[in-house]
Amino acid sequence: MWLTDLKPESPIVPGLPGVTIIWPNYGVEFLGGGFGFRKPFGSAYWHSDLCHELQTAGYTSLHNDTAPTVGGDTVWASGYSAYEKLSHDFRKIIDGKSAVYRSSRSYVDRRKPEDGRKYVERVHPLVRVHPATGWKTLFVNRAFTVQIIGLDKAESDVILNYLFDIYEKSLDIQVRVKWTPGTTTLWDDR
Repeated sequence: MWLTDLKPESPIVPGLPGVTIIWPNYGVEFLGGGFGFRKPFGSAYWHSDLCHELQTAGYTSLHNDTAPTVGGDTVWASGYSAYEKLSHDFRKIIDGKSAVYRSSRSYVDRRKPEDGRKYVERVHPLVRVHPATGWKTLFVNRAFTVQIIGLDKAESDVILNYLFDIYEKSLDIQVRVKWTPGTTTLWDDR
């Protein structure tokens, strides 16, 4: 089911429309826990923030008051650089295409709670254009991108897996943050 007119599904900071809250204890407090490196919570996978929302994230900031002494690094990849890794002919195949992005968990439609929980699906372009720079950026991720619209599932899967691998396996387009107490990061999701 494609839900196209719901309010944002992630918790919002009261009085600050468009500012979404994320925190690690969410999985424990609200989803019953049991998360860890063998059973990661949704955000532990390679992903783009809030791609199941009507309006995807613009800017995102993470702050850690505490940090583990081992592990816990966060890696980001440049969507611009991912797009630039594609040949000009391959770019022609995906430019103008859209895909379905599905939430990692189900939600209750606030207007029809009696319908029960459903996954939220949105349609967004595979290649987005940054509103300030005009640069093209590849907008896909294994955690939430389900299928390219207009292609058979098998065709879509082949292309998406190739695009996912560009993000996940291209160390030259990635940056890694080793968290220390008090570290804050800020990035442009557009």
